[in-house]
Amino acid sequence: MKNYFDQLIECVDTIKDQKIHDFTLQIIYMVDHANWKNKASQNHHPPDERGEYGNSIHSIRVLKITCLILDLTEKTELEKDIIKSSAILHDCTRFGVYGEFSYTVKSHPQLAVDFIKKSGVDIPSPDILENILYHMSQWSSDFKYYPKLDGKDIIILADYIASNENILINI
Repeated sequence: MKNYFDQLIECVDTIKDQKIHDFTLQIIYMVDHANWKNKASQNHHPPDERGEYGNSIHSIRVLKITCLILDLTEKTELEKDIIKSSAILHDCTRFGVYGEFSYTVKSHPQLAVDFIKKSGVDIPSPDILENILYHMSQWSSDFKYYPKLDGKDIIILADYIASNENILINI
C-alpha cells in the first residue's frame, strides 16, 4: 500500500518560499495524524478517498488540480505558494483538531483557521486562512463566496483540466 501521508509531505516541496513551506509542514504535523489517515468522505468523493488515508489522497488531488489552474495564471511565485499551502491544509481539521470525530465536522474550515491562529506558528500570509475558511462555500451558508469567473475563464479551465492526461472524468 502506498504511503499517502508521505506523498502529502512530498507535495509540500512544490512550495518554494521557505517560510510558507515550513509553515505548511509544521501545521501538517501539529494536527492529529487521524485527520490525514481517515477517509475524506463516506460517499461523495472518489472511491480511493473513501478509505484509509482518503483525506491525504484528497489533499494531494486538490493540490495537483490547484497547480494545473495556477499554470494558467499570471500570479507571482509567492501568490502561487500561498495558494498551494491553502490547498494542502484546507481539510487539515476535517475530523477535529485531535481527530476526535469519525465524520467530517461541518465547521472544519473555521476550526482549521482557529487552530492555525492558536498554534503559535508564524502565519506567512492571512490569505492562507481566508482561502481555507471559504473552501466549503458551495455547501456553507455561513461563508458564501462565488468565484468571479467569466465564460472564457470557465471554458479555459475546463478544457485545460479535461485535456490533462492525469485526470479522468467519468462520463
